[in-house]
Amino acid sequence: MSRPQIIVNVTAALQRRGAPTDTGTAFLVYAGATGPATPTKCLSAADATAASVPTTQAAWVGDLLTQGAHEVWVLRAAAVDAAAVTEAEWDTALAKLTEDYGPGQVIIPGVSSSGAHVALLTHAAATRRCVLLDGAKTASASTLTTAAAGLASGDGAERAGLIAPWVTVPG
Repeated sequence: MSRPQIIVNVTAALQRRGAPTDTGTAFLVYAGATGPATPTKCLSAADATAASVPTTQAAWVGDLLTQGAHEVWVLRAAAVDAAAVTEAEWDTALAKLTEDYGPGQVIIPGVSSSGAHVALLTHAAATRRCVLLDGAKTASASTLTTAAAGLASGDGAERAGLIAPWVTVPG
């Protein structure tokens, strides 16, 4: 009776074409009275504060860097009313984040308006960046499902994720 043999063939893995894509860049857009109206690179929360970014958004910059982003580009949307930014005002701000800044993830944290979502999707389609859409903090699962289904048909939706609810995990 013969014994079974194990034959192992070792071959090199296929090489990737081109250089790897670095996606460790975050683009944070916000509406406020102070801060940079042109994209400004921040490597720390202190950099954001020095650029006159409001405290809440500067803390988000620090959080992004702590969570793995190697750089954050911050940009203020020049809005008539910072509490009610229109889709056109978001579009104008996002248009300043040209493809020259490279790949990454784009966020408008804390804003769950349809205008912000559509502007982010339009930006994703134009630049091939990923966008994270903020869901309303108090929205139910069915409301979020309906919102996601409505956004799924838009240009850029294949590069978008609807995130909700946000959870703070202690260190």
